[in-house]
Amino acid sequence: MDTVILAAGRGARLDGIAAPFFKPLLVVNRQPIVKQAVLQAKHILSDRIIVVVAPENALPISQVLGDLNVTMIVQRHPRGPGDAVLRALEAVTDSNVMVLMGDNVSTTADIAKIADCEESFAVGVNRMPSIE
Repeated sequence: MDTVILAAGRGARLDGIAAPFFKPLLVVNRQPIVKQAVLQAKHILSDRIIVVVAPENALPISQVLGDLNVTMIVQRHPRGPGDAVLRALEAVTDSNVMVLMGDNVSTTADIAKIADCEESFAVGVNRMPSIE
């Protein structure tokens, strides 16, 4: 199974509340949220982990993830999570894909339950034909 972690959001709703960080880089339980998501995906033996980032947070996220062996996709013009998933599909190699939010805190047990589901329960993303 491949895992896609969406981490291109700015966390604009945190303006004035938290330090000027991107939400995936906020530290919870002594680790940035995005790093927790990657480690949890590795724990459930994800074959490939793809992290979608924005141009402005690509460098700090790559530094945080260090040598965790992830594929990073830069969403040049972030247009929301649907577009981020479409960008990530270019790097997906498995027909089974789990999508995690890189700015939400989840437990490893919850992510394992998602990975163990026998059938999809999420809305699929399909490429729409071009209207040119």
